[in-house]
Amino acid sequence: MNLGNGAAHGDVDGVRLHAEGAEVGGGLQHGDGDALELAGDRADWLSNFGNVLVEQGKFVEAIKCFEKVRALGPEDVMTWVNLGSVYERTSNDEAAEQAYLKAVSIDPSCQSAYRLLSTLYGRQGRAAESVHAYCQSYVLSPLE
Repeated sequence: MNLGNGAAHGDVDGVRLHAEGAEVGGGLQHGDGDALELAGDRADWLSNFGNVLVEQGKFVEAIKCFEKVRALGPEDVMTWVNLGSVYERTSNDEAAEQAYLKAVSIDPSCQSAYRLLSTLYGRQGRAAESVHAYCQSYVLSPLE
């Protein structure tokens, strides 16, 4: 899929990608360029690709992937958790908080969203809210 100029185009499982730079995997390329074209309706594939982008530190591109997944299935709790996590990594605490809160509104038993909220609130000095969110995650922990 490499076009020889550092860019790549691909169509994997109905998802069309155009990106520039380093190899992502499966022959797809992505890198320092801002070009990221997403088309298709494979939410699972786009979510996985978003996670790869996060691992590479490509947070803006990852947000684009997760926003596309959100548009495809707005009630998917892990999409909101992923979005919140990336927003937090880009210092957009307000968007992160809203994403985590959306996750727990969809699934009140989402332990990871409560834990991430607790960490976010703690970092912001919001001790009471941090403790409350942590307690929620603790109550939801499996008793194994």
